[in-house]
Amino acid sequence: MEYILTEFRSAAKGHFSKFHHEFKKYQKPGGFLRNVLTASELRIEGDAAGLQSLAADFLLTAAQRSHLHLYSGTAPGHLVGPFAEGGNGSIGDIDDTHGPARTPGITQFRYTTSPVMASGLGSLRPGSVVSTGADEEWWILGNTAALASLAERCFDLADEATRPPVELTFEGAKGSEEASLRLILTRSH
Repeated sequence: MEYILTEFRSAAKGHFSKFHHEFKKYQKPGGFLRNVLTASELRIEGDAAGLQSLAADFLLTAAQRSHLHLYSGTAPGHLVGPFAEGGNGSIGDIDDTHGPARTPGITQFRYTTSPVMASGLGSLRPGSVVSTGADEEWWILGNTAALASLAERCFDLADEATRPPVELTFEGAKGSEEASLRLILTRSH
């Protein structure tokens, strides 16, 4: 499947409705996501629609150059969070640049999926920097290349030719001040 998404101008300012309207044409039925946090890993598991939704969150974060809170169950203000089970978390831009020197995020996204045929290590674009961790909540921080790469891997897992169960593992960042958790994205059904 080919994804062509261009409605990021409003998303960069935190207004996501135009993006979601454009994204609607790709959405699959369903929408299950859960997360499991252990001492060494963050596992995010879902069906095709749930993984597509997670991919959209990675793209919106890359456009906004900030962070998104992802709630489990009902969030403050009675919004239904994307996760049916697990803990609350966030996806953030590792640079999170605000102010006059702010670098714009992605303005368009074009990607043709490649189905995941077997579980293994996930690949990221060159120059990607990603870190996963937890304190009171879990978090995934990445630069623009990493956030777009994680969106691509979610779209790959959601592809019709991907036969679940299958998972992609992203090893924790080495050499950072804090130990980074292993991130595992799983297509369960």
